[in-house]
Amino acid sequence: MSIINDRVIPGLVGKLHLMEFACVLSAVSSLVEAAPKADLYIAENGNDTWSGRLAAPNSAGTDGPLASLRAARSAIRKMKKTSDLTKPVTVLLRGGTYRMLKPVEFLPIDSGSKNAPITYEADPDFLEHARREVFQQ
Repeated sequence: MSIINDRVIPGLVGKLHLMEFACVLSAVSSLVEAAPKADLYIAENGNDTWSGRLAAPNSAGTDGPLASLRAARSAIRKMKKTSDLTKPVTVLLRGGTYRMLKPVEFLPIDSGSKNAPITYEADPDFLEHARREVFQQ
């Protein structure tokens, strides 16, 4: 049987309606915080002394995402000093509130190349959540 609009889904415990099923599915998927693939992560619960290569802090609290754009920029500058960048670099900014005391300045040395661009992007899951919040108000 195909599911169209708001029909009852037979076989589910309590016979959830499609809208209720969508809410449950959304809640479950939001619990699984699988971040999109990136080379460096920035998150509210990050630390600028960490590597930035993990989307969330590890269980020991010894490594995880960075806490600022400035630290990500510095990490990429270090990468460029130790080796030529031969592949694209993606920095993913996880959802949250980030306070800056002064602007982050990007200079020509912070540029990528045609074969190895450097991209800073917002977590698409966070943007989708933000859109829902705005439209629900």
